[in-house]
Order: sequence, then C-alpha cells, then structure tokens
Amino acid sequence: MTTLTAIIKARAGHEAEVRSELLKVVQFARSQEPGTTAYELIESDDPSIFITWESYKDRAAMEAHNKAGAVSDFVDATKGKIEGIEIHIGEPL
Repeated sequence: MTTLTAIIKARAGHEAEVRSELLKVVQFARSQEPGTTAYELIESDDPSIFITWESYKDRAAMEAHNKAGAVSDFVDATKGKIEGIEIHIGEPL
C-alpha cells in the first residue's frame, strides 16, 4: 500500500473554488479508480488549507491517479488560485 498526503493552501478569496474542485477529484477517485483504497478530503480550521489523505493498493495505482483527467482538470481549474501544495508519499509501517 502507498499513501499520499497533500496539504493545499488556497489563495485568499479562492477557497470555495479550490474546495469545489477538490471535491470533484475526491468523487472521481472514489468512484472510478479501483486502485484507490481511500481518499479523504479534510478542511482545516484555517479556511485556506485543505488536506488530502490518499491510499492506493500500490505505487502504480497512485501514479495512475496522478495522471488521471480529474487531476489535470483540477490543476487547470485552480491555476493561479493555489498558493502552494506540500506532498508527502510513504508506506504504512
């Protein structure tokens, strides 16, 4: 199993748009990606911060997700609306 945690910071004034686009990715991953075993979106107490916790059956499934149309659609739709993304990939102990 491979996990990915992403911490996404929306630019001020774009929080709702980033949230909406992230929810589209979540829905796609949960319904269309058999290699995705869990995909959670967390809203921080800071309204500009979103956290994803993603679990995949293996690294190939994670890479397939990252190349999916839903992810590229997210990138296109949020261009200029995100201040930064911090990603951590690992294997459970």
